[in-house]
Amino acid sequence: MRVLRAFVRANRGAAAVEFALVCSVLFATLIGIFNVGWAFYCGADVRHGIERASRLYIADPNTTDAQFRSRVGDYLEVTRLADIGTTVTRTTLASGAPIVRITWTYDYMLVVPFMTGGALNFGSQIVVPIGA
Repeated sequence: MRVLRAFVRANRGAAAVEFALVCSVLFATLIGIFNVGWAFYCGADVRHGIERASRLYIADPNTTDAQFRSRVGDYLEVTRLADIGTTVTRTTLASGAPIVRITWTYDYMLVVPFMTGGALNFGSQIVVPIGA
């Protein structure tokens, strides 16, 4: 009985237990914040590559879709070209001006400890006038 009372009153390891409980939540939150920030950085990397490579159509109207995708890959810093979906459509405006409409998508899979994974979807389109 005396040992039980001494065990209940002892608090020498309480700080370590509290730290262990709080630390796991803190580190999961920090990793999650970093992962979301990295996702936005990768999305910006893709947008930058698409925008820079789209200038090919202005310089050379005969640029092929394969040349465009290859150039996008040249401009990417941290993202893989295989993870990007692009669609290139050539159309003509009502005024008769030829344009290229580039639509792109990029999905980033989030990995956060103690949470189910999810995806952040990035995508947009850009309209480029075809050079004469």
